[in-house]
Amino acid sequence: MQLNMDARNHFVMTARIAMQKGNYQEALRFLSMALNQIPPFLGKVAAPLLADRAECFWQLGDAGRAVQEMMEATNAGLPAYGENSEVTFVVLLHQRCCFFD
Repeated sequence: MQLNMDARNHFVMTARIAMQKGNYQEALRFLSMALNQIPPFLGKVAAPLLADRAECFWQLGDAGRAVQEMMEATNAGLPAYGENSEVTFVVLLHQRCCFFD
């Protein structure tokens, strides 16, 4: 388990550096590798990484994937309201889009 956690932490750090540099494709790749290191029963651990993936998709202009990732993040345990204003925005955007469909 320690090896997976060390690898996951390395992937997350590398992804966040890529995001800071605006390299969202590379960040997505490393976030995906980090998520692959998380067992399914640890959804709350995955939730912030899914939110980071949502940010990457948003920055790349893929609003649909951004909403999908953010909904997965909230389903995994990321609070939809409160301090996560970007989460609130995306959840409300999704609800509004679904309401008008």
